[in-house]
Amino acid sequence: MCEKYVSLALQHLWFTSPLPDASNSRTFDSNAEKCRINFLFPSIGEKGRTLLLELRELRIASRCLEADDHKERTVLSAHTDEQVQAMFAEKRSNFESALPSLSEVQRQIIREYFF
Repeated sequence: MCEKYVSLALQHLWFTSPLPDASNSRTFDSNAEKCRINFLFPSIGEKGRTLLLELRELRIASRCLEADDHKERTVLSAHTDEQVQAMFAEKRSNFESALPSLSEVQRQIIREYFF
């Protein structure tokens, strides 16, 4: 049963229905992400859901900034990337205390897709 849950959960990280995901390499669709988080972590509190949403948004922003920095190689783009990395580290640290209360499958999903 655990393997089926993991398989189903992983499929829903990229689902396209019932709520289409308008995210792309430069934007973040919080509505689709909220659906994923609510599906994958139904028992987590509102604070945890908010932190997970912020982690996903910062992770995507970081990827965009890394790509921009690789192209531009400016001091400003590097500084912005460092700021996003610092915010991500802070949010991650805030969430890590909740990890023991989650199932092993949920912890695995968080480590792979949120951290």
